[in-house]
Amino acid sequence: MSAAVQASSRGTGAGADAHRRNVDGTAGDQAVEKRLENLEDELRIAKAYGSLNDVEKSHYNSLDDDGKSGFLKLDAEGRGNAIEKAKGDDPVVYTAEDGTEFRKSDDPRVIVEVRTTGQQRAP
Repeated sequence: MSAAVQASSRGTGAGADAHRRNVDGTAGDQAVEKRLENLEDELRIAKAYGSLNDVEKSHYNSLDDDGKSGFLKLDAEGRGNAIEKAKGDDPVVYTAEDGTEFRKSDDPRVIVEVRTTGQQRAP
């Protein structure tokens, strides 16, 4: 065993001194506490995101950071209401033959192309 490992296992040496300094509530402990808080926040967000259905995830991914945190705090009914409100702000302007909905915010060139293609296929 090296001298550093032996000193560390006996509670002596530089590693033990650093540990004693951190136990007293120094900057090292504060950094660890901050990192722990960040990891707990990330875990909370990951768990909440994992519980969303595909429609809710799609809506969540379209939001800015403030909107995302607020959306995750809502219950299932609240999330549904938020999605419906967002859909109301972006109405369907065309529905393709296969049921695909095109909304006002979609690229108008795509909508024109889909409409044209659908009209050409019609008997």
